[in-house]
Amino acid sequence: MNTSARLTAVCVAALASCLLAACSSSSSGHPAAGPPTGRLTSGPHSPPGESGAPSSSSSGSLAQMRMRIVNLFDPKSVAGPALDVYDVRLTGQKATPIATNVAYGSASAYFIPHVPSGSLAQPIVEIYALPAGADPVADKADVQGIGGAQDDGSHPQISWVLTADSGNALGTGPLAGLSFSPRVEKGDSQGTKAPVAPPAPAGQGEILVDTTSLAGANGGLYLMIDNSCVPPLNGDPKTKGVPYLFNGDIEGISTSYSIFPTTPGPHQVSVVAWTQSSEPTCTQLTARQGTTSIDVTAGNQVEAYVHGTSLTDLHLAIAPLVQ
Repeated sequence: MNTSARLTAVCVAALASCLLAACSSSSSGHPAAGPPTGRLTSGPHSPPGESGAPSSSSSGSLAQMRMRIVNLFDPKSVAGPALDVYDVRLTGQKATPIATNVAYGSASAYFIPHVPSGSLAQPIVEIYALPAGADPVADKADVQGIGGAQDDGSHPQISWVLTADSGNALGTGPLAGLSFSPRVEKGDSQGTKAPVAPPAPAGQGEILVDTTSLAGANGGLYLMIDNSCVPPLNGDPKTKGVPYLFNGDIEGISTSYSIFPTTPGPHQVSVVAWTQSSEPTCTQLTARQGTTSIDVTAGNQVEAYVHGTSLTDLHLAIAPLVQ
C-alpha cells in the first residue's frame, strides 16, 4: 500500500472513530450558543505530573464526572496558546479556571467539573477555554466552547483532544478553528462506550498512540519503542513487520489509538515520518523525532499523542490514563 492510500485509510478510520465518539467542533472564536450536540460525560480527582491544577470555577455542585483536555491546537501550523479551562459559561461574569495554563503539547490534570444550578436529573456539563491569562470578563468574545457531557449514571471519564480545523476557521479570535473530539475512557455516554482500547495483557502495560492532529499530513507515521520494530496489535494487515500507526478495530472496539503492549518499566518512545512512496524497512526508520521517556506499569495504559507543526517537527504528548 502506498503512502497516499495508507493516509486515506488513516483519515477514514479517524473520522469513523470521531463519529462514534460524537465528535464535535466549534470554530467561531465566540461562546457557543448552547450545549454542543452529541453530549458526553465524565467523574474524581487528578494525578500528579500533568499541567493544569484543578480549581473551583462554578457555584454548582461537583459532578460525578472526570475530564481533562489534551492541547494540540496549532492553527496555521503554529503552536497554539496555553489554555485556561472553565466549567461555567462565560457571558461577562467573573470566574476561576478549573484548569490553568495547559500548554500546547500537554495534557491537563483530570478535573471534576461542576453541575450548573438547576440541572436535569441527568446533568449536563459544558467546558470552555480562553488563552491562558485572559480575563473572562474583558475577553469574553474570545471564549471557545470545548464540549458538553451528560451523565447517564455511569460517571464516565473523558479526555477532550483539542486540534485545529484550518478548513473551518470562520472566526478571528485567538481560538478560531479550535476543534475537539472526545475519548471516553470510562463509562457509557450516549452510545460512546469505554474502554478506548482493550485492557493490557496480563503482566504488561500498553501505549496507546493517537495521530488525530496529523490526520491530514502527507506521510506515514511509525512508532519506535526503544529499538523495537514490533507492529501495533491493530496495525494495518497490509503493512507487516513495521510499527505503522494505523487506527482500527480490535476485539470489537473501534479505537482511534494504535495499541502497543509493552513490558513494565521506562521506555524511550519516538516517532518516524516516512514520506517516500516505497514501504520502509525497520533499518530505514532512523530519523526519529520527539523522543520521550514513558514509564509504563503493569496493567495500566499510557496515551501518547503525535503532534507537530510539520512532518519535520513531530512530538509526543504523554497522558497516562487513570484507571
